[in-house]
Amino acid sequence: MSAVGAPPFLCFNYPWTNIKINGWVQLKRWLFLPDYTNPPIATQLIADFFQLLFACQQWRVFKYETNEKDRIYIQAGGSNNEIINENDLYKDNPTWDFVMNKRHWFDQIKYAIFMYGAWVVLSIVYLAGITRISLLGLGYLVACFYFFWYGQDFLTKQVTVMLRIWTYLIYYCFSVIFIKACLQVAVCIFLYPLTPCEGVKRTSSLCTFVDLLVPCLRLDFIPPRDCPASSKGIPEQCDKSATDASLFMDGFCLICLLLQKRIFGSYYWEHIVAELRSQAKLASQGAVLFNDISRQRIDEKDEEEQQTVKKITRSLERIKEQLQVNRSGRKVVAALGDSAEHFAVIRSGDYYMFEYESDEEEDEGKQDEATFAQEQILQVLTARDKQTAAAAVAQKPSNTSLSESDDQEFLPASPIQPPVTPITTETIPSSTSEQTISVEPKESEQSQKSFFFKICLIGQIVVDYFIDSFNRHSRDYREVSRKLAQMKTQDKINQQQERTRSQINITTATTINLDDADPTTPQNDDHNNIPIHTQTTNLNERSRFYRFFDSLFYFIMSRSELVCYSAMVINHLTSGSILSIPLPLSIFLWAMLLSRPTRNYWITIITYTEAMIVVKYIFQFRFYPWNASEITETNPLSPVNIIGINRKEDAASAADLFLLLSLFLHRSILKQLGLWKAETDSVDQDVSQSIQQETSQLEPPKVKSGYFLKAIINFYRQPQQSLFVHDVYASLFFCDFINMIIVICFYSQFGERAAGNTVVQTIKENKVPVAFLVLLLIQFILIIIDRALYLRRNVRGKFFFQLFQVIGVHVWLFFVLPAITHIKFRDNVAAQFWYLFKCISFGYSSTQIRLGYPKRIAGNFLMKRFTYVNQILYRIYLLIPFLLELRTIMDWIFTNTALGLSSWLQLEDIYSNVYLLKCARWAEQKYPTDRGVNRPKITKYGVGGSLLVLLILLIWFPLLFFSFSSSFYQPNPPKEVNVEIKLGPYLPIYQMTAQDIDLVPFTMADVKRLRDRIESLNVETTNKDGAYGFLRDFNPDDIRCVNLFATSVDLWEISQPIRDIVVNSLRSNVSVPVRFSYTIRRYLTDQDYSGDLATVVTGEHTIDIKANDKDIRHALIDILNGTMDIQTTINFTIVNLLPRFLHVRPKANPEEILAFKNIFLNDYYGNVTMGLNRTTTIPNSTDVWWEMSEHGNRYNYNPSCAYPNRNYLTMIFFNDKVSPANISFLTRYGIIGLYTTFVIVVARLFRTILQTSTTIMFNELPNVEHLWHLLLDIYLVRENHMLRFEEEFFAKLVFLYRSPETLIRFTKPKSE
Repeated sequence: MSAVGAPPFLCFNYPWTNIKINGWVQLKRWLFLPDYTNPPIATQLIADFFQLLFACQQWRVFKYETNEKDRIYIQAGGSNNEIINENDLYKDNPTWDFVMNKRHWFDQIKYAIFMYGAWVVLSIVYLAGITRISLLGLGYLVACFYFFWYGQDFLTKQVTVMLRIWTYLIYYCFSVIFIKACLQVAVCIFLYPLTPCEGVKRTSSLCTFVDLLVPCLRLDFIPPRDCPASSKGIPEQCDKSATDASLFMDGFCLICLLLQKRIFGSYYWEHIVAELRSQAKLASQGAVLFNDISRQRIDEKDEEEQQTVKKITRSLERIKEQLQVNRSGRKVVAALGDSAEHFAVIRSGDYYMFEYESDEEEDEGKQDEATFAQEQILQVLTARDKQTAAAAVAQKPSNTSLSESDDQEFLPASPIQPPVTPITTETIPSSTSEQTISVEPKESEQSQKSFFFKICLIGQIVVDYFIDSFNRHSRDYREVSRKLAQMKTQDKINQQQERTRSQINITTATTINLDDADPTTPQNDDHNNIPIHTQTTNLNERSRFYRFFDSLFYFIMSRSELVCYSAMVINHLTSGSILSIPLPLSIFLWAMLLSRPTRNYWITIITYTEAMIVVKYIFQFRFYPWNASEITETNPLSPVNIIGINRKEDAASAADLFLLLSLFLHRSILKQLGLWKAETDSVDQDVSQSIQQETSQLEPPKVKSGYFLKAIINFYRQPQQSLFVHDVYASLFFCDFINMIIVICFYSQFGERAAGNTVVQTIKENKVPVAFLVLLLIQFILIIIDRALYLRRNVRGKFFFQLFQVIGVHVWLFFVLPAITHIKFRDNVAAQFWYLFKCISFGYSSTQIRLGYPKRIAGNFLMKRFTYVNQILYRIYLLIPFLLELRTIMDWIFTNTALGLSSWLQLEDIYSNVYLLKCARWAEQKYPTDRGVNRPKITKYGVGGSLLVLLILLIWFPLLFFSFSSSFYQPNPPKEVNVEIKLGPYLPIYQMTAQDIDLVPFTMADVKRLRDRIESLNVETTNKDGAYGFLRDFNPDDIRCVNLFATSVDLWEISQPIRDIVVNSLRSNVSVPVRFSYTIRRYLTDQDYSGDLATVVTGEHTIDIKANDKDIRHALIDILNGTMDIQTTINFTIVNLLPRFLHVRPKANPEEILAFKNIFLNDYYGNVTMGLNRTTTIPNSTDVWWEMSEHGNRYNYNPSCAYPNRNYLTMIFFNDKVSPANISFLTRYGIIGLYTTFVIVVARLFRTILQTSTTIMFNELPNVEHLWHLLLDIYLVRENHMLRFEEEFFAKLVFLYRSPETLIRFTKPKSE
């Protein structure tokens, strides 16, 4: 009715029609008042109409529910009554318990929605608060932090209390929308028109009000003002992004809050509440279970360590026994062995050392998942048919113990159940194999399908490997979750029984005391065993996709603290300020030095994160002086940028939200597992107490200090007392190596930008920046120090080194580097990647400090396995220059040994060669070759054919290279041509320069005409072929017409003595030479051309004036004597003076083209007519100059690029191309140079590689097990500080390589 208004025939005048107030038109539109002249827009009522329609329909449904006659509707569609309206909240729930019994994917989705939906809604509330910075948005943040802080405590409250608190948040959201809508009248209609036309400052009261609350969202509601067009609008003056503010996020947030409120009032939510309350009730049991598992792991480690110690002890006893037996019959040698001289001992090896050899223990050869996956992939690739490939995937790892099987530990411990097949042993479905067997396609289609089939199998192997790896790393979490699930199921059953008993008035029932129950034994109730057993045993029946995401989910849940650490690093990575720098410092100097950070640490981090977000939010308003200016502060060292309170356009920081969610998710997981209130493990306390008792007996009493200092000292002593030792040096070195690559490739982001050059361009100029060198040297020295600490196993030194690195890196990266590069850290992408890898390195270092160094360090980390992958990686490691030498010398320096450097190098070389031999023998045993079988063609033509093609290419490489080089060579046209004509050895009579427009390129039509002209000439065929062959090497861009102006550029002057000498020469019978010289200039575009291209090349063509050329001599004498009249012009012609065709080379001087000489017999050279000319316009002028002309020559070929005017001389240059700068290092040597350097050197290298007859004795050892154990014995006695045994074993090794007969007996293959 408001849009339609009253009928006009009533002549009803609205009271607001004649109101004359500024802004009344816009206010009337906002109030939607009817008007005859400007009625309201009726289309705006469409949304209101549908809202009324839906409300009426919903009112009708409510009417049906309250009517007793319409019960049939309630029975069909269900009741809309919330469970809070029922008398008993804990009545029988009609919905399926999808929390404990997940039947399918839909139950998983329901669990995710109902369990984590509240967190998602709170994230939306957070985004609604930071999308537009205002005081109203700050209320969103405070409410979000409140609900985040209480977390599960809020979700487990009574439903009425929880809904009442949640309703307050809904009321606040509605109030924000209502306030923003009402303030539009005040802001748009009343405040904006009151501002002056010249504008207002952002620090004014108007802009402050707009910034704190809300700007005008509808600019068409602002009344017009009488201001010039050049003045800015009010929204642009206060906030350019004001028009982007809207009520969308507020409305979306209100919808999500209402939906979550509905979830809170549903029967499905009762399962979530029961789950959360059971978690809270069983929280202490989770800590007990983890302590039991920790004790079990420690017992396993102790047993493994004891077995290792026993094995080492047996090996040492065997070594002593062997040496004693060998010495017993050799008194002379024994006396030599007891000698005090080192070199006499290491050369005292003899045959007696090999007379007694005890039975050595063979390697267990346990296959880990990575090795087994590599073998499966190799078998699939080498399989000849699909059945063989499928069988390779279906193989089981032969040495995988049942205790390591992931599915075995998920099931309840029962001796009756058969062992479950591991995940990696899943076979290919029968339908797939049947289809591949039944279908017989064509050979090409079959090979293509076989290829894709193998690719699918390899993908399955990789996915299975990740599934097994994720399950192995999350097995403790899964075990505790499984046992807690059993206990929660039993708790729910007991609660159900209790409710049943209470309904029948039985008061004698008692609840189970969960604290007294044994969590390690399964319950006997059938209701408990059946669902959990069904869930775990059906895991293998699920799809691989399901199992992968299931294992990934549990892996992330079990390593949730790493997610928090990553979120903290990413937050500081995107901020780079003082506000966020405590986050990474707390990680690397406190949290990761503990096996499990305490609750106080996480509470501190959560509190600090919320305070940091609030502080940054408060300082985002534009009325602050540093945010009021149009120009943002670009100085990276300004206080605003350093502190991190500058205004950011992307105020909705995803990094802050991700950090909040990860922290509260980790807190919920700790509460779920009962680890939130457990400060430390009881196992760790027992271990620390026992070690402290031992150390207190050894150390003298110290002066008592304060409690805080004592706690800090005890904390930093703890990392040396861990029982779980893990070697992470390889990963740490890889991170440092990647950082060095980043610095080399992106040096301009780490140092001063000198002329914008990269480090590659700087090195090409043979200039090494000092800052670049210092940066690389510092990183290199840090790597060496880290290696030294690793070899010395100095945990205390490693801690101080970590402390120095963490503080130094953060000071340099966030304060020093921005001052050098003048770039903010968050804008420096290369520095961000460098910091990311450095944080990973710090994480590994902290882990190494916490766990300690391994007791036994022997060999390279690549030598732990003998697979193809390790062999290839180790060979690549050997190819890196000086890497092996650096590592070997450092190992010798920082390792306690009796061997000298030369002996150490010999030992490492033998160890490396024996490892490669062991890899080769492993491959031969793993993939045996049958006797008497011809080598397969794929091997012959694959390996042999590739080598043959490689050798052929090497032999013919120079010829092929220069033959096809013209296809990618670059044109090299001249830039300037200078021509001079001299009479004898005296001053030139003609000078002219051609450049720019005078150097005209050929066209395709010119080349075609030249070919046609050659074809039409009556000359021998061989001469035509030679011309064709020469012309074939040039494109039109390579050919230039050089057009020279006929008039000399300089006036002609000659002294009288020289004039007399020239005249006397002409009058005599002496031949007078006429020299036509030319100079060609080219400009270098790249300094790499300097060795392949000459910038200036010269040439000359000489014609002699003979004694019988009387006319030319008389004309020259008359010109020189000045006897010619002003009106008379004396011209003479020099025959064959101008060479028309020239071949211009890159470095050599230009040459005449012999092939064209044989074709253009009469017109290869041009006749030049020359004469002296003087001005006739200036009286008594003595200025004279020479003029040249080739007029009168009738050439067989004249291109279009040659000027037809007689005032020009034309030459045609054929310019050779030049090689690009990136291959100029090859072309500059030429064909002969490449053959004498590259080909011969490569041939000698191949000959050296192929001449293996001298190394057969060392490379064809049938069995290297004894030799490998001998090397391990040397490392073993060295690690146990038995240096005299080390010398004797090395003497045995030296004698073994000195005696071929002993080496043959020592490496004999084992008999069956």
